[in-house]
Amino acid sequence: MNYSELFVFVVGIVIILPFIVVKRDKSHNPLRWIGLAWFAIIFGIAFGYSLLREPILQHSTLIFSYPFFVIVAFSLFKNRTLSPWQNAFVVLAILFTGISSLVMNRQHYNLMYHQGFDQIAVEMQNDQGEYGKKIHFVTRSEIGEAAEFYQARTVVQNRIVFNRYSTLNDFHQWLEENKNVTKLGFGWTDYVNPIWEVTAVGNYPYKIKQKDWFTSRYLTLSKTPETNAEYALTILNESPYSYAEGQEWGKAFSFSCDSLPADVEALGLIADINSNMDVSNLKLVIEIHDAETDSLILWHSSQADEGYFGAGHNVVVDAIVFADGLTPEGKTVKTYLWNEGRNALVLRQMSYYYTQKSPILTGLYEPLN
Repeated sequence: MNYSELFVFVVGIVIILPFIVVKRDKSHNPLRWIGLAWFAIIFGIAFGYSLLREPILQHSTLIFSYPFFVIVAFSLFKNRTLSPWQNAFVVLAILFTGISSLVMNRQHYNLMYHQGFDQIAVEMQNDQGEYGKKIHFVTRSEIGEAAEFYQARTVVQNRIVFNRYSTLNDFHQWLEENKNVTKLGFGWTDYVNPIWEVTAVGNYPYKIKQKDWFTSRYLTLSKTPETNAEYALTILNESPYSYAEGQEWGKAFSFSCDSLPADVEALGLIADINSNMDVSNLKLVIEIHDAETDSLILWHSSQADEGYFGAGHNVVVDAIVFADGLTPEGKTVKTYLWNEGRNALVLRQMSYYYTQKSPILTGLYEPLN
């Protein structure tokens, strides 16, 4: 019902009311069928398309056709079936339950007047006021100009915006140049690839704060433990593992997806490495297996052009998204480094990070299936 149960209930009562009262208009009016068809055809097409292709019902699909459904319901009342006061009561009941559903249950005001672009800028300004020069800021947005517009109106310093033309290597380079910064304010909009968030958390694993808006998120992160900060990673290895020069394959790590929450959305694997020399062609691989048969369901790796790292400490990440075609139930994850460049390095820590489905991110709309 998408948080509109009360509104649907009241409208349902109004629709069946003419079939209960005595003075129902039984005349054959073709306009009723036209109004009903106008609603039913559009709803049927949108519902089918949402199930088979992609959800579109939330994109105001019914904004022009739904009123005809209500008009048909009221047309079933014969003239003077309801007194003016009764008629006013029915109209007000629909009006107030509609407002209740829209403003209170669906949080329309908060969703529309607290958009990610401006709220990320607000959170950055608040964090700068609290942490000063200890924190730097990164935003990843498909529309970098919009993020820059709002952030330029603040006094936030030490910030950068990555847009749709930016690569993960650009982010790696920025992290390397700012490796002495202890805190990071990271925001994203427009549902970007989760590997960007995983990279941010992999380098700054202590999560101080997280705030979500429609298709947007902001995280306040730290490299070191902080009061009221949670360690966002789950560690898989017990001790470091060394790759000798010329060694392409090494140890794999596995865990059951049953350890993940039921509403998990994205899963990121993070390899914390250290090397004395530059590293090339290093990839992180994620395999999804059936827990019973061990058959391979999915093989995924980080991109080859993202596998170049300077000497010292770095993190290698990869991420997948769970959807209708890939659910975590009954699955096992296996992960390992593909050291295609045969570099000498030390895998200090292998861990994972996950995100959970947020109704705010999707506009308080529930899935159709």
